Amino acid sequence: MDWIAKLDADEAATIAAGMRVVALADGHVHPRELALIEGFASGIPADASDEVVLATSELQEVYLRSLIFVALADGKVSEPEERTIAELMAPYGYGMERVMERVLDVKREFLAAFSGVRVFRDAVVEIAAELGLSEADVERMHREG
Repeated sequence: MDWIAKLDADEAATIAAGMRVVALADGHVHPRELALIEGFASGIPADASDEVVLATSELQEVYLRSLIFVALADGKVSEPEERTIAELMAPYGYGMERVMERVLDVKREFLAAFSGVRVFRDAVVEIAAELGLSEADVERMHREG
């Protein structure tokens, strides 16, 4: 699924507000989290409402993936970030299990950027481990890549 969608200002403001909540969830806003949020929010008008309901499943998936990317910006998704993402997604019918499936999907998508790397395989395995993925995930990625 192509998870980039056309957002109106209110939808973008709502997503940015959620991203900020996730960044604060573990008590420390990492500079990469902040940079990601600022980059996303830079074009949102000041008068945009950050309290709109994201009405379509496409927008909800964009929201969820945006929240996960913020959580991953510092290299890992912490338990407080997982809980916060689940809380933000609960009104859309997402439970913790579904959220964690998407976290795993996003981690795999991130790791897929390294699918052709053979020379520094140990480094790719280490990155995968830091993301909570196994060496088997790396092997599967190489076979599918």
